[in-house]
Amino acid sequence: MKKFQILLYTFFSIFFISFNALSAFDIKEEAVSSGEAPGGVRFFCAQTGWTATPADGTHFEEFQETFGRCNPNGLPAPEKLPAWYANLQKRREMGNEWNIYQLTSPEGHKLYVSFGVMPTRTPYKPVEHHDILKTFISLGIIRHVDQAAQTFEQKALERVDERGLAIMLPFFPRLDPEVQSVGEYSRLCTQSFGFCAAIAQHFAMKKALLPREVAQAYRLIALLSPVENLPLILFAQQAGFEVIENKWFKEFYGDPRAMLVANLFATETSANVKAGPDGSQEAEAANQ
Repeated sequence: MKKFQILLYTFFSIFFISFNALSAFDIKEEAVSSGEAPGGVRFFCAQTGWTATPADGTHFEEFQETFGRCNPNGLPAPEKLPAWYANLQKRREMGNEWNIYQLTSPEGHKLYVSFGVMPTRTPYKPVEHHDILKTFISLGIIRHVDQAAQTFEQKALERVDERGLAIMLPFFPRLDPEVQSVGEYSRLCTQSFGFCAAIAQHFAMKKALLPREVAQAYRLIALLSPVENLPLILFAQQAGFEVIENKWFKEFYGDPRAMLVANLFATETSANVKAGPDGSQEAEAANQ
């Protein structure tokens, strides 16, 4: 049954859903009403009807229920969820917009997404994790200080300009066939990924600093299980994300992960990353 559903997801993704994630959404801002995440900003797209509202303390119960319907791989552990959510509220109080939002589709479906920063220099070890660091180099985030001596110690690497790597955690529930058809679910998730990429691009264009780093988002990633979350990976690809698979992600995280990548500056030349035969990363220049 699961294999049949995946085939259906693929069918609908290929033949019924097609749009460019960063051109389909024209993101606008408006202050939230009194009592909703004071000082927060709601993001919306008038053309598509999608909105992203800051998720404050009043949303936690609904968020927790949504979390319970998601595949848990790559998400916070259930017992750590309250503390994790509270930390995001503290971040919002400090004025950082890379945070958690309630997404509302034109049909009224509600999903959640959190934005944060992916560390690109620490806590990685120069030998054990050099292939992960190679991935960040290929993505144009960091580079070797000395091109002639390409080692991977922290002091041998530096940030390119002020570039950072934003990460999103999609809290997109599993399909409930009693509520939605496969086609409706595919469309909802694909558009959700596109809307999230557009919001991240909006943050990047306004030079909103990533949390914990003096850096500006250059790319947006998500790390999902190619086993548990294969349908979401297919939907993200249809929304314009590229997929990087690296065996070293499994070594680092303890289970397989696929990295989904969206270029937040689509007019720039960037690197498409291909996995070499040993799982290492090779970069080739291409326009995304």
